[in-house]
Amino acid sequence: MRKIIYTAADGAVHVVTPNPRDALFVGLSEAQVEKAVMAALMRDRDNPASLAFGGSEPTWVEEDLVPTERSFRDAWKIEGDKIEHDMGKAREITKARLRDEREPLLADLDVQFMRALEAGGDTTAIATEKKWLRDVTALADTATTVDDLRLIKASKSE
Repeated sequence: MRKIIYTAADGAVHVVTPNPRDALFVGLSEAQVEKAVMAALMRDRDNPASLAFGGSEPTWVEEDLVPTERSFRDAWKIEGDKIEHDMGKAREITKARLRDEREPLLADLDVQFMRALEAGGDTTAIATEKKWLRDVTALADTATTVDDLRLIKASKSE
């Protein structure tokens, strides 16, 4: 079944999937269901209390045009009748993920560093790893696709 996509007033892309088994649609054809859903959305859009609209008009699209992978859902944007990724937003999402991933790794390295100092050991490898973790977010700036962004990990072993 087709889906409806639109950009809300807050910039978020919304995807509406009509449920033809909904009690409101029993006995209706797919075309009638689509018409009823669009009418309901347009009524909501015309309601001044609604924050749902403000970005773009609702558009029907084929189901296969809606991405199934959702890790960059907050970076979606509508271009014509397609959902694409805003690479700037996708990079920021990746940087936030990397910061979360590296936090426990840096904490562990801090402990290793202190133990090495106390024991009079070499801290060079630990310092190098900590620097790499602090700089890992810069890798997002060089990525050109969301697939490239997905591959960036805070841990070198992954």
